[in-house]
Amino acid sequence: MKLRTIRNIYRELNRENFGGQLAEPTVLITRNRNIHGKVSDNGYQDPVMSFNSKKDKGLRAMRGTVYHEMVHQYLDYHLDIEDNAHHGELYWLAYFTFANLTFDWEKPEDYV
Repeated sequence: MKLRTIRNIYRELNRENFGGQLAEPTVLITRNRNIHGKVSDNGYQDPVMSFNSKKDKGLRAMRGTVYHEMVHQYLDYHLDIEDNAHHGELYWLAYFTFANLTFDWEKPEDYV
């Protein structure tokens, strides 16, 4: 995935899901096998988002990964809340609060 594409995804999600509240991070592409996506400060005040170039699964998956990291950014940098559980209650509350999810599907007949 190109760096420009990731930045465009970030800007779109920030506008649509976070009302443009988040400061745009420095975006890095890494080959570290242990990272799919990560937000950190790397010793600086501004957030840094890193994405693994080897785990590129397409545009839809990258949008999901960027959004996931944006929720961490929102908690850590915007609200200055450290979610020690990492994916604990605060994370999921923020995740679904900003998701703007709409479901347009029907239950399969097996579940009716």
